[in-house]
Amino acid sequence: QRIEKNGLLLFQFENLARFSDISHYVSTRKGGMSLGKYKGLNLGLDSGEELSTILNNRKLLAQTLELPLNRFVFSEQTQDRKSTRLNSSHRIRY
Repeated sequence: QRIEKNGLLLFQFENLARFSDISHYVSTRKGGMSLGKYKGLNLGLDSGEELSTILNNRKLLAQTLELPLNRFVFSEQTQDRKSTRLNSSHRIRY
């Protein structure tokens, strides 16, 4: 499912949407406060961008989805076959 809200473009997977206890979203770069080579919705803490801008992007995402930021789990993109089962210990601590 495609979601456009507050200038952000997000997606949800239909096969996960049937689980009422899972909130999941895939973000794109559209929207956000980052400029230059990071232009858009940069959420990556290890990207080299100013930390305050990344945190503002994360806050914008949380506000857009009407979810508290401390409930989010942000992943890193890897080229690997490994998977991780997520639980509350993976949430971001602010």
